[in-house]
Amino acid sequence: MADAVYLRFYEELNDHLPYERRKREFAFPLAGTESVGQILQALNVPASKIELVLVNGSSADLSHRVSAGDRVSLYPVFESLDITPLLRIRSRALRQLRFLVEPGLAPLACSLRALGFDAMVGFPGTLNDEEGRILVTSDPAFLRSGLPRVCLVRETEPREQLNEILSRLDLAHVHS
Repeated sequence: MADAVYLRFYEELNDHLPYERRKREFAFPLAGTESVGQILQALNVPASKIELVLVNGSSADLSHRVSAGDRVSLYPVFESLDITPLLRIRSRALRQLRFLVEPGLAPLACSLRALGFDAMVGFPGTLNDEEGRILVTSDPAFLRSGLPRVCLVRETEPREQLNEILSRLDLAHVHS
């Protein structure tokens, strides 16, 4: 398409798209000089779920006017990467870490709470999924469960488990 932008949505943002547009780049025809926000509205993708917009590889905000041939990548909240320097959409990242820690890792939940994180002990399905908690588990079967936010802990000692989580989710600056 000559007068089109090329969009690519990542991770759970694909849930808002028709099946044939999920997890792949697709052309979106331009009627004029639409902004990224207007395109999201036309596609019925909630802007509140977008954390990062890249237009031709550069960070942009929702008011950015796209041109024919632009490549636009749209990302949801980042769990394991602090993208604060790239943010253009809002003043602070959407990343709000809340943990659901399996009962066998209860000491890890205590350590996370001691650092100020919201960490509850329980099993998947025991909480409202809208809370968007990250399941922290030592059971690799959960990686194939279809749950959107799973963090597998491989270490066996509570202190090492904490270090593993802090490292994997780029939270080392929180822990002294």
